[in-house]
Amino acid sequence: EIHIKAFGSPGDSFFHVEPVIPALQELWTALLSMLNRAQQAEGLGYLKPFIKELESIDVSAK
Repeated sequence: EIHIKAFGSPGDSFFHVEPVIPALQELWTALLSMLNRAQQAEGLGYLKPFIKELESIDVSAK
């Protein structure tokens, strides 16, 4: 189970997303890949800031 908290709106300077429970790296990568493909295929440009935030999250094991 993955919980995600999002603060603000995409494009806001204070927009921040963080995993509450760290996701498995493979699952996180698959999610980002799926979002990127959907954004490109459907022309969902408004997802770009959100995807960028998600890509910046470090979900590697610590």
